[in-house]
Amino acid sequence: MTERAVRVGGRARPYWVAIPEGTPAGVVFCLHGRGLTAPFQARLSRMDRLAAEAGVTVVFPQGGIGSGQDFHWDPQGDIAYLDAVRADFGDAARRVCVAGLSAGARMACRYAAARADAVAVLAAVAGLLPPEGSLAMPVPVIAFHGLRDRVAPFAGGVVRRTGAVFPPVAEAARAWAAANGVGHAPVERAVGRASHQTVYGEGTAGEVILWTLADGGHTWPGCFPPPPLRLLLGRTNMEVDATAEIWRFHLRHAS
Repeated sequence: MTERAVRVGGRARPYWVAIPEGTPAGVVFCLHGRGLTAPFQARLSRMDRLAAEAGVTVVFPQGGIGSGQDFHWDPQGDIAYLDAVRADFGDAARRVCVAGLSAGARMACRYAAARADAVAVLAAVAGLLPPEGSLAMPVPVIAFHGLRDRVAPFAGGVVRRTGAVFPPVAEAARAWAAANGVGHAPVERAVGRASHQTVYGEGTAGEVILWTLADGGHTWPGCFPPPPLRLLLGRTNMEVDATAEIWRFHLRHAS
């Protein structure tokens, strides 16, 4: 993985990138959670493996607020930063897959809503937000959320420990479906012992898939966080490989 930089607002901003051999099959952005870093997100999600396995360029941007090993996203200012990073890849990044974990997922949702014509797929892990306003065009969405998530509860509401307010995840999925012009009832599908899919507009350009993970905490399905974080973030669902599912979803919608 290589560190690069773009200039935004008069200062240099870093990002990290895993580049495949040959012509890339696409570009994926993967955004870190609050208080983390881009390299940590690469290790946590193992999404950088897609460079070798799928021949895709995988980009790990870093939030504009913070220092050291503790960075956060600026919901408005970092739109321009992500635009600048995307511009670094020219035509290959004309339409990208934008994924994220926790606060990175929320930033990915904001970017997808603001730049719908530049986003082929939105993937939100433990942080799906409804879109703000109307979309320039439909954005296919795949989301993952654990029912045991204590950081961003599936049912939404105020988290007493932090004071953070979250929308109900199921309502956020319905809001994306509605914004994408998908009006009919979803398909409900059990996928494993602890994994369930709610699918709106299956096979359409506005498809929305919500993976509900009965045993999942505030984690990236299929990838265990480092031991110090496991007590804080909770259990990891290992029935689902979120990285693989995101890429499969992207392949179906990126044409």
